[in-house]
Amino acid sequence: MHQLLKCIEDNKVEDIFNNRGLYYYFLKTCVREVVGKTKWKENCFVSDYTKIVHPTDESFALLVLDNNVERYKDMVSKRSKKSGVNPRYTMVTKKGQKIYNRGWSDAGKLKFQEYTKLVMSKRNDMNWLKDKIRYVLKKSKKAYRKRKMALENDEKVSNRRMNEQERDEWNDFLCEIMNDKEWAVNSVAI
Repeated sequence: MHQLLKCIEDNKVEDIFNNRGLYYYFLKTCVREVVGKTKWKENCFVSDYTKIVHPTDESFALLVLDNNVERYKDMVSKRSKKSGVNPRYTMVTKKGQKIYNRGWSDAGKLKFQEYTKLVMSKRNDMNWLKDKIRYVLKKSKKAYRKRKMALENDEKVSNRRMNEQERDEWNDFLCEIMNDKEWAVNSVAI
């Protein structure tokens, strides 16, 4: 994350796109938060990421990092989740405080436009795009296999379905609970 923030702070965002590992890290940590963790997790190893990640998703992730880079550095230096530093392009409000200038500043909107143009230019370069799609797919499949093997090896966690005998036992258990008037209310949630 330090390297990612350093590129943004030094206004060398192009370096993120030129470094395969850093770009993958950016996708799996920042862009994933924009598109949604579940959507990313279910699709990143199946097909190329450009089908689930729009260029504006990448641009927005870059903008959020740019907006908060000083705040993140302050949090790290203080070893705290709170920062006294204000973001660059948005307003921070305290509970109950009325602010009339909410949202992104014009400078933030222009920065978003700049990032979107950068992402679009990279995606229009077919050699770059094919290389990144292949790399992200390969890394995602590898991570998925590790996660799947860990789940299969972990005896405490089991995602298997109940067999017929277990299902009958479960149904008997529920019927027993439903007959007990005190437990009937609590078992509705199950």
